[in-house]
Formats: sequence, structure tokens, C-alpha cells
Amino acid sequence: MQNTISGKTYSHSADFIIRISNYSAQVLQGSIEHCSSGGTVDFRGLANLLEAIDGRMNESGFPQASMNLRTWDLHEDGGLFEDNRLEPVFIPGAEPGHQLASFILRVQFRQNASWQGSLSWVEGRRAIAFRSVLEMVRLMEQAVQWASDKTSSAIVRRPKFRWTEQESVS
Repeated sequence: MQNTISGKTYSHSADFIIRISNYSAQVLQGSIEHCSSGGTVDFRGLANLLEAIDGRMNESGFPQASMNLRTWDLHEDGGLFEDNRLEPVFIPGAEPGHQLASFILRVQFRQNASWQGSLSWVEGRRAIAFRSVLEMVRLMEQAVQWASDKTSSAIVRRPKFRWTEQESVS
């Protein structure tokens, strides 16, 4: 499948067309089209956009990831492992409160057009190093999802992305 925009043809399996339809409250909203398959998916927010594209690349295996993204150590039954990779950082005034999750972010480097550092999850009493903003965002979303599952909060779980494949005409 090939797509043409402004006279340029895109067919590489990692090519995507991002269409922004709304930017109210500075939140990107729109759709993503995977050029080689013609599949589309809607997104709301930058994290949602990145997650959808990264998931599609993982499904196709191209381009191949050079490393696996880190995750919080969670038991299969939903509990937390007791071991930590890093000692959590605690700052006075950052104690757990009425929020679903709170984090202490320590950015140590800004290299390769991204951030590297550590993220302490206050309520989970965990800390983990991250190598990119994408990895940091995914860690935060995983913690928030775990917390919302545990508290049965009103936060709606986002469904797994379902790309709508374009039908081929023979």
C-alpha cells in the first residue's frame, strides 16, 4: 500500500501520516494512518499518539527496537515486588495525598533529543531509571493504571489500539 501526500509517495513500513483534527486545551487529537497497510487509529494526547505508533512498529517488527522499555516490577497477581532497582527519592511535601499517583522526576541527562534520569513513584514506593521520555511516560501510565485498578477509581481504562485496516481492491 502506498499513500501520496503533496506529490510524495510513502510506502516504508515505519511511515505514518498524522492528522491533527483538534488542539483544544493544548491536547493533540486526531488520527494516525500506517502508510504501508492503510490502517488507521484515533488518538487523544501526545502519550496516546506515541503509544499507538510504537505499538504498531512493535507489531510489524520494524524498525527493530534496540532495547526493551522498562516497566515497574509488578507481581502477576497485581501486587508490587519488594525489590527496587533504585532507592526511591522522597521530598517533603510530595507525600501521597488524594491524587491517584504522584511521581518525583529526576532528569540527569538530556541526550539524543530525549531525557534520561529516574522516576520515583511515591505511592508505590518504587524508583526506576528511564532512558527516554517515551519510557518515562509509559512508566507513569503503568503506575496510574495499576493504582486505578487497585482503587477501582472512575478512571476509564483506555482500550488497546485497534487499527482499522484499509480494504484492498483487486
